[in-house]
Amino acid sequence: MNDKELNDIFSVEAVNFMRKSIVESYGNEVYFGINFNAFGILDHIEVMARGNKDSVPAIISLSLEFDAVIHNHPSGQLTPSRADLMIASELGNNAGVGFYIVNNDVDDYYEVVRPIKSEDTKTINSPEALYMFTENGLLSKLLKKYEYRQEQTELVEATIEAFNNNKHLISEAGTGIGKSFAYLIPALLWLKENKTRIVVSTNTINLQEQIISKDLPSIIDTIAPTVKYALVKGRNNYVCIKKVKDGLNDIDKLDFDEQINFFESIDNWLNITKDGSITDLGYKPKSELWEMVCCDTDTCTHRKCEYLEDCYFYKMRKQLNASQLLIVNHHILCADLSLYAETAGRYSLLPRYTKVIIDEAHNFENSASSYFGNEGSKNGILKALFYISRMKKNKRLGVIESIKNMVNEKKSVIQNDDYKEIIELINQAHDITNRVRNIVDESSKQFITYCHKNIKTKEGLGYKFRISPEIVGSKHWQNEGLKHVREIVIIISSLVNLCDRLYKKFFDIAIENNFDYEEIAQMSNAYLERLKNQLVSLNSVIDYKKDEYIRWIEARLTKKGGRLTKEGGII
Repeated sequence: MNDKELNDIFSVEAVNFMRKSIVESYGNEVYFGINFNAFGILDHIEVMARGNKDSVPAIISLSLEFDAVIHNHPSGQLTPSRADLMIASELGNNAGVGFYIVNNDVDDYYEVVRPIKSEDTKTINSPEALYMFTENGLLSKLLKKYEYRQEQTELVEATIEAFNNNKHLISEAGTGIGKSFAYLIPALLWLKENKTRIVVSTNTINLQEQIISKDLPSIIDTIAPTVKYALVKGRNNYVCIKKVKDGLNDIDKLDFDEQINFFESIDNWLNITKDGSITDLGYKPKSELWEMVCCDTDTCTHRKCEYLEDCYFYKMRKQLNASQLLIVNHHILCADLSLYAETAGRYSLLPRYTKVIIDEAHNFENSASSYFGNEGSKNGILKALFYISRMKKNKRLGVIESIKNMVNEKKSVIQNDDYKEIIELINQAHDITNRVRNIVDESSKQFITYCHKNIKTKEGLGYKFRISPEIVGSKHWQNEGLKHVREIVIIISSLVNLCDRLYKKFFDIAIENNFDYEEIAQMSNAYLERLKNQLVSLNSVIDYKKDEYIRWIEARLTKKGGRLTKEGGII
């Protein structure tokens, strides 16, 4: 039951526009975007997409530009479908976009999500805020051993001016002047008056813990008691319940006793952990072990996961939506910006925010390089291969073997020629995976030898140098250096092409015979995509050209022999 009349929601002009557009679309579904006018009525409207009697494309990236979206149900039944609810949730959670359904005559409507109206921005009272920092101000009463600092007051004043006038501010301040309070108090005053969200990004865990455990608790109850704040940890900091349970349910896939013991200990820890994060574990496990149980983007089954309601990462995400002040590190901020850019605004790691404060900004470049650049390494290649195909006590494991097991299990319903073809592809893939490992290992060692002979910029146990026009034009690079990189690229390319053929054949067979293959498909694509990303980085070294990228190589000896690392960062 709607609590408002149609004309209290939409302008007459908007209603007439929708009716006309639906008629011109032969009564099919039409997807509209609409914005509020100065009187708070949804008025300024345009068509984003047209469909058929049953559905219409929902253009998420365009939808984010509007206050609300509308589409019609030709049947006259205005109850939202499951797809409607998923899109409405995404738009509402990420951007506060409203979602409406109307009938074809546009004389009835159903409000699925009410849009968030942008309110008039309220500025910070600068004199009152600055008085807090005086010798007899509020901070002198809240903080023990508080001292007035002129530099801190100047930074506060500049920060407030940036908030009130929507400006960028770059500032540098020495140690001990109270930088965190100089930006936290203006941020809290802003959030107290404006129902928005602010992100504070730092480089170090120590500063994050100081802000969350010491600085904010000491001032927030007095200055902005209604403002909620949260510490944001990256997805990889949380355990994936499904990975742990799947590993223990198929213990043969674990290679060593150390892995088995680790999985069992994590399974026991799941019964007592408060938030499922690595910091709650009480010790720092080996990175290769934690990677086997941690949550990650490309292998997550999202809404299909049987453990979704208990997922620690998604519980944390729900808490973030209720918080106005988010404390993150530079890596998380860059990951959010990267995801937002890659998906044209459709997805983001963090809830929608309007202002960002970057502390310890001199370290921001390193995080930006890792998320907006490409990196390829021997370690990265071997990690991807570990999940694609490996041997354990003369037994094959990995996603390729999982495909083989399903194909053999369903052999009776697969045509004989298809069965023979896919088994041949599987055997070839296993064989070439072994060859990739051998060539990557040998070529890495040879590259170290090349560096020892020709590269002068030695660093520690290895070498670090930029791929410059001088290096590219040298005979030793063209005749020897590139040779070892090309050997790796050629063999990985062969494996990638073979796996693409194998996966396509398997997916065709699975779809034709209605196999339950979605999870294998996701894992197969995820790990192959990791290998493809390594290939992109290595190719960028071979196909050098003058552009906006910086390319450099790190090659260093480790206890296990040669390690070849290549990284690229955007200027």
